[in-house]
Amino acid sequence: MSELKGFIPIDNARYITAFRAAYNQTLGDDVPFLERSILGGENTLRGYGNNRFIDSSYLVFNFEERIRLFRWEVFG
Repeated sequence: MSELKGFIPIDNARYITAFRAAYNQTLGDDVPFLERSILGGENTLRGYGNNRFIDSSYLVFNFEERIRLFRWEVFG
């Protein structure tokens, strides 16, 4: 599995752009079903249940914008 991910802070870290690219490929003809490339769940596609999509390979790109609405400091 190959993966590239990172964060780009903008405007004193009020806005943070997060990105991730992942690729996985399973080679061979007699690979067990659950050893194949799997999409879905908390690590790849959060909107779908675990093991939702299963095939011999996958390529995923995720981009999201995170915005800090307020900051609360306690004890200094």
